[in-house]
Amino acid sequence: MRIYQRNKRWWVERSYNPKRYRRSAGRAKREALSKLGKIAQRIKEEEENGTPATAPRSFSEYAKEYLIYSKAEKAESSYKREHCKMGFLCKVFGNKKLGDIRTVDIERYKQSRIPKAAPATVNRELALIKHVFTKPDGRPYGNWRNAFDKAVKRAGIEDFRFHDLRHTFASYMVMYGKVDIRTLQVLMGHKTIL
Repeated sequence: MRIYQRNKRWWVERSYNPKRYRRSAGRAKREALSKLGKIAQRIKEEEENGTPATAPRSFSEYAKEYLIYSKAEKAESSYKREHCKMGFLCKVFGNKKLGDIRTVDIERYKQSRIPKAAPATVNRELALIKHVFTKPDGRPYGNWRNAFDKAVKRAGIEDFRFHDLRHTFASYMVMYGKVDIRTLQVLMGHKTIL
């Protein structure tokens, strides 16, 4: 394990089972050293408990790590808002492993929050989920649009947009009589039937 500086930021790097993991550790060297110590301590404890250092962790564990970053890197008011929003998310997803959280779970959360909070608030809460779902080196997973475009090209399909999938979904649900129009409206997230 080591720390290094790149472009005024400190990074913690470690290797485990030939993979290399990097995490941003802030702008101060002492923050990076502190984070390095915490990682080393966690690995030691996990090995003593018989839990591998790469074992899947819960949403709340990742959320806690993100909030540490948020507190160090963002304005206090931003951190407080994110801390509050993360509380709502952890009530629902807290004990779930990241790999067990599905799109339908996030959609159910969204639908349950809409009556209780403004749409902009719900969108900001969902944006926090995006921050939790990052690679071990802190970078987000690849661009889904690029992946979609490559898949369309490999399949030899022309003139097809991602949004066309919504239309296809709605058409098939209605054609095969799987749902009534009102249910389809809710599934699609439309405010009105028309």
